[in-house]
Amino acid sequence: AQYLEKNTTRRNADAINDAVNDIFLTDAVPSGYVFSKQDTDWKAPLEGIADQEFAAMGEAMLLPLIERAEQDQTERTGSALDNPIEDSALTVGVQQRYWEGQQVSRLIHHVLSTRQVIDKKDGKEYWRPARASDFILLVKRRAYLPQFERALREAGLAYDSSRIGGLLNTLEIDDLIALLTVLVSPRHDLPLAQVLRSPIFSFTEQQMQLLSSHVGDIQSQHQAQTPSSWWDALQSSFDAPIQKA
Repeated sequence: AQYLEKNTTRRNADAINDAVNDIFLTDAVPSGYVFSKQDTDWKAPLEGIADQEFAAMGEAMLLPLIERAEQDQTERTGSALDNPIEDSALTVGVQQRYWEGQQVSRLIHHVLSTRQVIDKKDGKEYWRPARASDFILLVKRRAYLPQFERALREAGLAYDSSRIGGLLNTLEIDDLIALLTVLVSPRHDLPLAQVLRSPIFSFTEQQMQLLSSHVGDIQSQHQAQTPSSWWDALQSSFDAPIQKA
């Protein structure tokens, strides 16, 4: 078989092709990585908005890097309910990916409101407004997908993620699992506390402290051998908002 070199694409616009060449033709690429300059035969459809630069040449945008900022360890004061411990999973790397997701979300909104894309119908190319389904995010590792998903969700952008178990790992599902656990075992304090603090009941920190102190009052009054639970405190509380729960 005869090997024919073909370093020409028909898919990439000029700006995208130039960006690829700029990346792979630098000294930072290992010498053992063979790469030849790429050319393109891509042409924008003549009809529509081809007079605009992004339509005629394409676009490649480089977002600014997120600076790595180490977290300050502040001295804790008060009780655990006054100043809850932050999520241990909220590391610097996780926070960086979340900020990157916010940048990407803003860029997507910008493109949606200011750009059109090429589509094809009945074998003919035409320009149409960009929509969310035109975008795809490529990440190096799946470990940080939740942070990008969170940023997209907060930006009001619908998405379909390839992350395994993404739905089951959401806070809403965690709250429902905790609620089902309480229904099966009401005196299981930890899931009960989670349910009370969730949007289902929206208990404040002050209400949680009041309920916690009431547990101790019940225990001291009755001197029961079996420790009192938060469920017992809920049942015997005279506080109207707590009784509503």
